[in-house]
Amino acid sequence: MKQIGLLRALAMTRKGNKMSNQERIALQQRRLKELIAYARKNSPYLSKLYKGIDKDCPLSEYPTTNKADMAKHFDEWFTDRSITRDIVDSFMSDLSNVGEKLNGKYLVYTTSGSTGTPCIVLYDDTTINVSSAIGVLRSFARKEDMRLFMQSGGKALALFADNGFYLGSGSGKYQLRKMPWKKRKMKALDVRKSNSEIIALLNAYQPSMIGCYPSAMEILAHRTGKGKFAYSTSHDHDGWRKAERRCTGIFVQSVRLLCADQLFLYGGRCRCQVKNVQIR
Repeated sequence: MKQIGLLRALAMTRKGNKMSNQERIALQQRRLKELIAYARKNSPYLSKLYKGIDKDCPLSEYPTTNKADMAKHFDEWFTDRSITRDIVDSFMSDLSNVGEKLNGKYLVYTTSGSTGTPCIVLYDDTTINVSSAIGVLRSFARKEDMRLFMQSGGKALALFADNGFYLGSGSGKYQLRKMPWKKRKMKALDVRKSNSEIIALLNAYQPSMIGCYPSAMEILAHRTGKGKFAYSTSHDHDGWRKAERRCTGIFVQSVRLLCADQLFLYGGRCRCQVKNVQIR
């Protein structure tokens, strides 16, 4: 598969936002065919699963898979034949590897397994760059978002569980290891700490952006409403409607639903009065 750098990923993402629906569908179909062809060639599991299926047939004709089956056949479906489940499990047995690259090539993340089967995900450089580009352009979709972020100090705080290979904490640690000079502008805090510890750090650090879970955001919104800490924001990016309703009027200038498992909250020291909602 072609490698994509960060600058190219940013340019491609911006271009994608300007495409017509027909252009976007055509691009999706081309990329889908390339992806299936690559999987057929490099994954024994998928090669066998897709055997006899015409390469030009619609996606609906392809058999489905699930996490449990993929986990069971990990060594067979993974397209990098140098990676095995034993290698991944050995890497993940040491929590000091969170934010490090497996074999110098892949960031390793896992879901919490709320559906009963945790999913292990490996990010290569292209995946890191594309997901970063999408995140940046979504977060700063409006010019005033970037302006507010920079005017309020440009400091970021990651408030996630720090006891595993989870996306929130892992990506933050990777960024700090990759760019150690940003330690004054980026901090990580374990969401499992007490509310008083979290609030004390927020008051002391005054971040311009917080990445955290919607449930944690609800608690912070409640504490803010009760006057427990001085931090307030001008921008909020929320993941769930319940947290959205809770935070609106306390933190928010605008609420954007970005994804189901984490949110990004942007802010300054002044509470805004104007509220807008944008759902993505």
